[in-house]
Amino acid sequence: MRVTIDLMKKSTQIIDLSNVINPRVGDDDLLLPLHIIYGDNQTDMRGKDVEFLSNDPNKKNIYIAGTCNTNTPGDNLYMGDLTFRFPAGTFKADGTYDPDKTMFRIVDKETQKVISSVNVKITVMKSNIEFDFDPDNSSYDSRLETMLHDFHDKGQTMLDEIKDLNNQANSNVSGDTATTAKEAKKQADQNAGDISDLKGEVAGARGRFANMAGREDSQDAAINQKESIVNANANYAALKQKDAQQDAVLAQKAGKFELEDKLAQMDLQPESYADLNAVQEKYPNGATQLIVTDDGHRAVYRNGQWIDGGIYQAAGIGDNSVGSKQVSTISASKIIDNQLSPSEAEGQGNINVVGNNEYVMIVSNEVQTADKLVGAFIPLTITNKGTLILTANITSSLDAGYTQPLFIADKNKTVLRQLSNVDVPDKSVSAGVKAEVPLDITENPGEYYLLITSKATGVVTYRNLTINASGIPSTTVVKEINDLATKIESSPMVTTRAFDTIVHNDVQLDRVSATYGIELTRDVNTITAKVNKANAAGDLQAIFFPVHVQNRNAAFTGTVKVAPIKFPETYTQQIYLADAERNLGEQLGTFPVNSQTSADFKVNLPASQDFCIALIASVTGTFELELTVNGSTGRNINLEEYATWLDSGTYDHAHMDISRINYPSLTAKTIDGVEYVSPYHTFGVDNGRLNAIYVWTEKAGTYSFCVGKLDQNNLIVDGKYFDLELAKGFNSIGMNIRTDAASNLFMKITDGVSLYEGNQAIKVQTVGQHIDLGMYSGDYFQDNHGFLPFGYDVTSLSPADRIKDVEDQQRENTASITQLKGSTILTANNGIKYKLVVANDGTLSTKNMTPNKVRVFGNSLTATPEGFGLAASDPQHDYYYLMSQYILGKNSKADIQRHATGAWEWSTNSSDRQKAFDDSFKPYLDADTDLVIVQCMENVNSVAAKQTLAQDSLTLLQNIKNVSPNAQIIWMYGWWGDRTVFDPAQNACDKVGAKGINLNDIGTQKSMQSYAGQSRTLQDGTVRKIQENEASHPGDAGMRAIADRLIANFDF
Repeated sequence: MRVTIDLMKKSTQIIDLSNVINPRVGDDDLLLPLHIIYGDNQTDMRGKDVEFLSNDPNKKNIYIAGTCNTNTPGDNLYMGDLTFRFPAGTFKADGTYDPDKTMFRIVDKETQKVISSVNVKITVMKSNIEFDFDPDNSSYDSRLETMLHDFHDKGQTMLDEIKDLNNQANSNVSGDTATTAKEAKKQADQNAGDISDLKGEVAGARGRFANMAGREDSQDAAINQKESIVNANANYAALKQKDAQQDAVLAQKAGKFELEDKLAQMDLQPESYADLNAVQEKYPNGATQLIVTDDGHRAVYRNGQWIDGGIYQAAGIGDNSVGSKQVSTISASKIIDNQLSPSEAEGQGNINVVGNNEYVMIVSNEVQTADKLVGAFIPLTITNKGTLILTANITSSLDAGYTQPLFIADKNKTVLRQLSNVDVPDKSVSAGVKAEVPLDITENPGEYYLLITSKATGVVTYRNLTINASGIPSTTVVKEINDLATKIESSPMVTTRAFDTIVHNDVQLDRVSATYGIELTRDVNTITAKVNKANAAGDLQAIFFPVHVQNRNAAFTGTVKVAPIKFPETYTQQIYLADAERNLGEQLGTFPVNSQTSADFKVNLPASQDFCIALIASVTGTFELELTVNGSTGRNINLEEYATWLDSGTYDHAHMDISRINYPSLTAKTIDGVEYVSPYHTFGVDNGRLNAIYVWTEKAGTYSFCVGKLDQNNLIVDGKYFDLELAKGFNSIGMNIRTDAASNLFMKITDGVSLYEGNQAIKVQTVGQHIDLGMYSGDYFQDNHGFLPFGYDVTSLSPADRIKDVEDQQRENTASITQLKGSTILTANNGIKYKLVVANDGTLSTKNMTPNKVRVFGNSLTATPEGFGLAASDPQHDYYYLMSQYILGKNSKADIQRHATGAWEWSTNSSDRQKAFDDSFKPYLDADTDLVIVQCMENVNSVAAKQTLAQDSLTLLQNIKNVSPNAQIIWMYGWWGDRTVFDPAQNACDKVGAKGINLNDIGTQKSMQSYAGQSRTLQDGTVRKIQENEASHPGDAGMRAIADRLIANFDF
């Protein structure tokens, strides 16, 4: 019976395989015949593969590919009929596998793109059918014959080892294989014993084969009658006893005694002398025995004289006797199979270059001339002279192909010579042209560039672009790194610290910060900076990368990469050294930026183990930044987290490439009332992130997008809507939006962007196709065909991000549970909330949750000498006033006061913060206080102030509880700052049952901030202007947003 998979199925369809297969744990080569269709049409499966992905009940990932065959009767790839094979060991846990994470995927073998996927439900049964086992009445099992062959091979291997050992002893071989007679005797004992064990097992196994055929029927009957694992264990013990008896007999016949006598007569202990002169004096005419001098070297008699034979390795290597000089040959180029660095590719001229581990995309708007160099520079590390091989798969959007010359340039981008040529195909060759070109390298080892000049306007993509000695495309660095790590950890000569030095990044990426005019987000090792305000005299705008080095008695090298996403012009990027408190020091370098660009810099003997590297924000725009600093003399490759991510088996990728589509030649498709459109298939990447959007527009403008899901009624749910400013033509926009496997990207079709005629399966929403379900309604999506004007790039989250998600969720759950402990909230018909209280005698009573006495403590956002928070336009527009009005509306007699937090934020030790509490908090609290609101952390911005912050934050809340034991506590933080101050506040809240409110998502929005020149009316009616250094405080909109969030967290 074949299972039918329909590629036009609904996104919510799940195929139940329970009526077809019911595998057991450990089943071998389970076959599942499949029939692939597309609606009512057959599907040609030639050139395609079927993959199986799942997550078993033990949360272990399963991935199977390349196991389809056409040998089963009825298989016909052209008709969509094939057989999928589950290899042995696929199913390691019983139970029903999660159908949301269990699926078959249809994949194009050439491009490895996912064509479609179908979720399935599968149930795996336990492996062991329990039964009685009688060793004297055992059935036939072909695996026993395999065991016999294995035993024979193992025994022969051990005999060979003994012979080798004997030969080595006779020839006095030294070095790695040398051993003492005592060690050899020990090895002989062990091998002889192993041989005895093997012979016993073989004899026992062969004995059980003697009457195999005659026992089979009776054994089957026994299996059907008895299924008790207890009896099986008892009989297995009897089997072991019989084997032991046979082993005892065989052990007496082993020939190990003769070998022991022979080895005992050998003398492998070396003679020792002070130096070669002493050896010459003792043996002027040479000697045959092993001789070692006091420096640990072997003495060798050759050509009538004694010479130094190198280190006698049997002596071993002392602790700490190997340093960086001995491991200097381990370089980044040896770890990475690709001597190119595609992710650091950069363009020169009117050209845009996007590079990563999978491809280099070159978008040319002008061509190379005799007067102007236009092209893409890709860093190339040369380690040896000789022949290297360039491999790539090349595609283009061009009407005509051409021959592309390849050049080599030095590290200053001076062209040295032409290396070779490759063929660039026209757009009709959709599968691309595979290039494999030998390159004769005559340059000395060092850092160079591969230069690909621009020969035509359009898009050319080089996939899996690799230069190495093997000619094998470099697809991942994980195996090389893991092999090296294993080799280093298992070697007594090299410590793991040497490996760490190569791949370690001393930049603390989780603590990157910026001045007020810049918004930051982080994706693994990449920082995205949206520069809203450029640097100017007297107004520093910069991104600060904190660095902590282990040893300051050395110079440190750094590498910075800047990839502009949206920016107006070429500019000069400045790099500065700064101290830990972000005060600028010396300039480390400058470099021009007009597309993705990389540069190196050097930090000589930093004054402290903690400092910053500052990138000056010279122009407004959006930029992706990567920065590494370490003490290595080679290129900083920073592969630790990336390798862990890939090695974890959780990495997944979905890419919709539109670079090869020649949109100007396409015919626009008209659909009346069209609104949003999307690809037919969802991302297929669980726990993912939308990294980039690629869009073709007919004119510049603002365009609307959405990341969301389609429900069973084909309506968008869980949608995140956003607008993008796009230029005319091809756009590549960096994004950072969380997704999952059921999500999709939607774009609104408006003036300036079109659908095009084509055969791509898409979803289309149109006006008038409306559904009303009572609780919600909307225009639903329908299936259609055509070419979309956009694509995307999605990858799964790294383990670090996933762990952070789990930690954040756990923190929220813990806070919620803590909040509920010991309290039950009841709501009366009039909406007033009460807390249920149990007295010591068991009597129940209720307490009105609306507070009577409220105390608010904060920094300049809350309390200033002017009497209200910065930067509200007047006293009636700060968050404190808005919040107070809400409380007074519930309880007109409530006593509400605000006070400054004093020196608590600025203090640099616990004793000063305790004093700040005693002076600025405690005088205004008492046992009757029932609501305390703390707003601070924005001004904790020095290393010294953060030293004891975690403990001091917890102490602050404990002090409040000691004075006001019945008070509910709310702590607001994060208008400015980062996790180094957010986490201590939130963790303290979690531990004492307080509520933590992070305001960072509000504070980073420009629309929520004030601005220089805004009018501020004081309590006496005086009007003044907001100054530049006050402009990042919340304006009226920000104050309203703070108040709304605070009120939403009230329990009344």
